[in-house]
Amino acid sequence: MPKFSVIIPVYNVQNYIRSCLDSLINQDYNDYEIILIDDGSTDDSGMICDEYKNKYCNIIVLHQENSGVSIARKNGINLATGEYLLFVDSDDKVLNTYFEVLTKKCDSDVVRFGSIYELQDGKMLYNVPNELEGKYSKEDIKNKIFSYLIQDNKARYYCPSLWSHAFKRDLFISNMVEERIQIGEDGACVIPCVYNANSLTIIHDCLYIYRYNNQSATKSKKAFDFEYPMKIYNHLSKKINLDEYDFRSQMNRKLTHELYHVTYSRFHLNEKYKVIKKNIKNNLYSNDVYVNAIKNARFKCLSGKLLRISLKWRLMFIFKIIAKVKWFISRWIIVKYLAVTGFFATGSSAVLDILNGNKFFQLCPEYTYEHVILYNPSSIFDLEWKLIYNNDLHRSNEAIKNFLKEMNRLKKNFGWFGSYKKLFQERFDNIVNEYINSLIDYKHELISYNDYKTVKFSFFKMLLQIAAKILKRRKIYSYGRKYVFYKNSKIQYSAHPTKEKFYDLSKKFIYNYVNLFSNNSDKIAVFDHFVLPDHLNRIDNYFNKDFGFIAVFRDPRDLFILSKYIYEAKNPFPSDVNDFCKFYKNRMAIVDNNDSVLKINFEDLVYNEEKTKELIFNFCGVEKISYESHFFANQSINNTQVFLLSKKWEDEVKIIESELKDYLYDFPYERIPDKKLIFE
Repeated sequence: MPKFSVIIPVYNVQNYIRSCLDSLINQDYNDYEIILIDDGSTDDSGMICDEYKNKYCNIIVLHQENSGVSIARKNGINLATGEYLLFVDSDDKVLNTYFEVLTKKCDSDVVRFGSIYELQDGKMLYNVPNELEGKYSKEDIKNKIFSYLIQDNKARYYCPSLWSHAFKRDLFISNMVEERIQIGEDGACVIPCVYNANSLTIIHDCLYIYRYNNQSATKSKKAFDFEYPMKIYNHLSKKINLDEYDFRSQMNRKLTHELYHVTYSRFHLNEKYKVIKKNIKNNLYSNDVYVNAIKNARFKCLSGKLLRISLKWRLMFIFKIIAKVKWFISRWIIVKYLAVTGFFATGSSAVLDILNGNKFFQLCPEYTYEHVILYNPSSIFDLEWKLIYNNDLHRSNEAIKNFLKEMNRLKKNFGWFGSYKKLFQERFDNIVNEYINSLIDYKHELISYNDYKTVKFSFFKMLLQIAAKILKRRKIYSYGRKYVFYKNSKIQYSAHPTKEKFYDLSKKFIYNYVNLFSNNSDKIAVFDHFVLPDHLNRIDNYFNKDFGFIAVFRDPRDLFILSKYIYEAKNPFPSDVNDFCKFYKNRMAIVDNNDSVLKINFEDLVYNEEKTKELIFNFCGVEKISYESHFFANQSINNTQVFLLSKKWEDEVKIIESELKDYLYDFPYERIPDKKLIFE
């Protein structure tokens, strides 16, 4: 039986999981097991887990359908055999003294240690436990911890983070949460573990590095359900005797605090104030447990008093203000750039039409144009694959040369993409050269077999070869049917960047590129199809939080019918309906849950135009104003419910309705469009 079992739920963290695992593996200690629970990742996370499993015998991997971190953690615990359980988030890492210190200090039921917060700007914040370092007996825990275990009257509470603790396995299993909770699950597990522990050790060593991530559940702008505080209450009531000490009062304060978070989060919903207020009334003030908690909660701190008064006197306008303030604080950085994307024929151009003419936005450029510099063949995404995941001396040379060739093609192209020579003259060349010169290790003259050009036998070319041999002493490598000549270019590029270097330099290049179009304007610079929906799970590698993304989707019935029967000459989708359903499911699975992405339906632009416009403007952090929009819902409505045009399509439509029922749009009414008025 190993000393430690490290439980790591994994979901779409391909950019972090390697560094997380390496931080655990590269230590002078081996009495542990790592249990990786791949929670239905749609990126390469699962593959990376298997790679490490095949390399290290103490790594166990379980792949499951996406069920959330609670279920993933529970399944991992069921596989654990260690004396102690440790929990690590897959986008975090540990210090190289992690196991060394824990091995020496793990002689209690629960061990608490310090952590380091790694901010996005690279700064480190050290979080040392407030408690005195040392070992606490059961009596010590009662005398020194219980007074603020749940929450005291100054709103202080014991550290609720799972990743800053080590737990005896049996103790944790008997106190863990059995059902899924939106947020606050960590504390619901930690509190009863400490309450029921016979001993507790506090370590001031900072052993864990928490990487600050704006997309975690606790920092995202989601609307939480009123049921989750009740789940916490029910669980703690079972594991703790609330009639002991002042736990009943502490529980009232905790519930009040949780209800405060849920209440203001409801105003993140794109619904009318009266609807939200009614929902809060029905779910909060009709619950006797909640009402009694608010009534009996007593705080000595100003913040606690204010949130209790706001809830008690139902001052909903205060929660609306709080929600707006928090929203704008979190979004104000993102208003600089906006990328609009969608699959073929999903209607992303409708969003551009809505934004066109609004004083807060600048279309880049102000005509039909798509930015393909990331995903075109031989562009940045291909460069990433060849230089990061499939690199060698010849591959890096080929990758750089093909990238330069593609940039040159885009520069000279005229039309709805590229045309950089016409738009920017030598400025585009300057940013490309700066990017490549920073990326490569060196360049030199060398002829490799990749530079040979093989041609079929030609008497004339044979004479040229012989002449070249006589005059320039050039070698002839074959006297058979084929003759080999050197290509003109002999420059070889060598580039072996680390991931961090590649992404940093690529990000700099992308921002140089977008600033060519926007000229650092105060307006939000809008770019069409900067990425495709398939790439939304990769945007953190290439964009900062000042880049927002809007992805437009469409009812799959219309998408199939339009692409197969209406736009058939341009159809990029499978024409077989079963293949289409598989394709659509796979594409949608790749679309990552990301706070930087606003997902909307084309149909909502038509049937709920004003509400959807408001959603877009709120996402961008701008006020709704009156202006002349270039989008006309009364015309675009003819591009909806196209699947009703012909009964010949009924069988295919029924298959889509069966296979893709989760993606169907709920049309407010049935309307057969005029085929003559359908447009691209």
